[in-house]
Amino acid sequence: MNHHRHKLLFLFAILLTGISLVLLFRLDDRPRGGRTKGEPPITLHAAAGLSRPVQRVVEAYERETGRQVNVNFGGSGTLLSGLRVAGRGDLFLAGDEQYIQNAREYDLIREEFPVATMTPVIAVKQGNPKNIQGFADLLREDVRVALSDSRAAAVGVLAKAMLEEAGLWDEVEAAVAARGVFRPTVNGLATDVATGPIDAAIVFDSVANQFDRVETLVIPGVEAHLSRVALGVLAASEQPAAALHFARYLTASDRGAAIFAEEGFVPVPGDPWAEVPEITLFSGGVNRVSIDDALREFEKREGARVNVVYNGCGILVSQMRAGAKPDAYFACDTSYMEDVYERFRDHQLVSATDMVIIAAPGNPRNIRSLADLASPGVRLAICNPDYSALGGLTHGLLRAVDLFDPVIANVTFGDAPTADTVVTRVRTGREDAGIVYRANTTGLGGALEIIEIEHPRARAAQPIAVSVDTRFPALSDRLSSYLSTGGMKTRFEAAGFEYIVGTEMPER
Repeated sequence: MNHHRHKLLFLFAILLTGISLVLLFRLDDRPRGGRTKGEPPITLHAAAGLSRPVQRVVEAYERETGRQVNVNFGGSGTLLSGLRVAGRGDLFLAGDEQYIQNAREYDLIREEFPVATMTPVIAVKQGNPKNIQGFADLLREDVRVALSDSRAAAVGVLAKAMLEEAGLWDEVEAAVAARGVFRPTVNGLATDVATGPIDAAIVFDSVANQFDRVETLVIPGVEAHLSRVALGVLAASEQPAAALHFARYLTASDRGAAIFAEEGFVPVPGDPWAEVPEITLFSGGVNRVSIDDALREFEKREGARVNVVYNGCGILVSQMRAGAKPDAYFACDTSYMEDVYERFRDHQLVSATDMVIIAAPGNPRNIRSLADLASPGVRLAICNPDYSALGGLTHGLLRAVDLFDPVIANVTFGDAPTADTVVTRVRTGREDAGIVYRANTTGLGGALEIIEIEHPRARAAQPIAVSVDTRFPALSDRLSSYLSTGGMKTRFEAAGFEYIVGTEMPER
């Protein structure tokens, strides 16, 4: 008997252990960082002029993370042409952001990261034996000049633009063709000046500084022709999370950006490095149905975590005033962004939804307008204005149409924290009517009658913004963009919202 009992206990223990292991591995499938077993290397297409800092960043990244990066160097224009034909790889690091913009136009790029700036200079041999002082000297018979093809590299584009402004492009191009040389990369130009027969070339300062036998001359008005190095994640990448992992490392203020600074570049520091960065999003509850799945997709693509807090915007604003500091805030309405306006930047309208009246099944009180809500005996449910944006907007609307006192007198449930509570009470017949957002009525079918409210105040617009205090501004910006561009339009409209990205925020 005891033997049988011990056997059952043993089997039960094994079963519990198995269940525990399953729960452990299924409890949280969000990103945890670290290298995935068998993960293939990512491929980075990088401008040749960036080879020294890129090689150092790749070595540091591989050493620190155990992940592998294969690099293909070439002229930015040449690389872009190859991407248009083959479309293979994970990342494109261009010598100038114009190539990334062009890649976006060809639908080759998803995310974009600013990396650094470079300044075009005239490179001459050490000691400047030909006494070259400016563009005009490049036309002298005794000066041999090298330029980069404007179709192949960023420095070639800028050199042509500056020489055209000076009215010298045709003459200098002819001089290079006659006694100089065109090179596909900026590194080749600097090498020609340092060790070859070339007397002068237009290169980037960060590249020229890598050669001991090269001096540089400042070009007047060059501030208008700075090259802005940019990194793009390719839409064709089959492992975007791994690509974004490296992109965050390359631009991190305490990783890649520091290496670029050591190599003479002026970096645009990104977020501090974190294997799996975490940010917090405060969001009005009304937005949940539109964005919840998208947030999980964003986490998976970015290899990051988004801790989202859904609640009535009145409650969220109170929490922020009490000291809470979310990285981003997706408000129920612009009025609830205004309450904490100075805490956020880059406010962007995303969606809008009208307020409507919902009537109990069969509409026994024959409610057709806001005025009918003041009829004797009508039982009304609304949201609490201290907790909910909808509650505040409802009170404001009733005051705007001079119906506040008679309608509020009929409120039998005015403490709802969210519109879902109002819908439930009206659908179950506890109240005859309620005021909610149109977006709250999707999926109800014909269970409730929906009555339009014809008034400009019967509308809520939802803005999103990134905190001025966030530790991860770049990641938070990408989250904001993810929720306000591309395929989100279908999701918002399916949830009963209008998609109004691009509409200007109302003046405060």
